[in-house]
Parts: sequence; structure tokens; C-alpha cells
Amino acid sequence: MPLRNALKKLRMTTDELDREKRLERQAAAGCTPIDQAVDRQVVELLGQVRSVRIVPRAGAPTIDVTIDDGHGVAVAVFFGRRHIPGVRVGSALRVSGRGSMRSGQLTLINPEYELVD
Repeated sequence: MPLRNALKKLRMTTDELDREKRLERQAAAGCTPIDQAVDRQVVELLGQVRSVRIVPRAGAPTIDVTIDDGHGVAVAVFFGRRHIPGVRVGSALRVSGRGSMRSGQLTLINPEYELVD
């Protein structure tokens, strides 16, 4: 079996390997998969930062952090911030808060967050 798994990994693309790594990390942490999150419920997500954007809303800076856990994509919105130290594309981030569906995408407003190694 280990040889079969090794051969399977050799045939996988880089994107597929990255997705598998995100799935394994998320499962080991015991967090909610993004595609299984329920609207208006408190969730804990763990994923890789796909993008970080500064978006002005109502005259105040806001940071939108897109997180991908291999199951889906969610957005963490941080109001009143221009920068979050350590949060950059490719870093692993754990967020916790009440999720809501906005335009078909899970969104967490001002969640608690933690950088993960």
C-alpha cells in the first residue's frame, strides 16, 4: 500500500497535492469543513490564505481574507484594519466566529484568528 500511495502522489499535480495537504491539516485540527458550515452558526475553520484584500467600506478600511480548506472557500472580514501581522497569501489561518452566507459564500465578520504553523 505505501508504494501505491507514493506512486499516486507522483502522478498528482501541485494543486492536487496542496489540496490534499489542506484536507489533512483541516481533518487533524477537528475544524468544520467549509462546505459543511451552517448559516448563522458558530464555526471554527482552518485553511490556507488564498488572498488578502484591503477594501474601503463606509469610509473605514476593511481587510477581506479568503481562506481555502480544500472543501471550499470562505471569507473572513476584519473591519477597521489595514494590516494583520503574519497574515499573507499561503499562510495557514484558523478563524472562529459566526458564519453567514453572503452571495453564496460563507463569510465571518471580525472572527477570532490564529496563525498556524
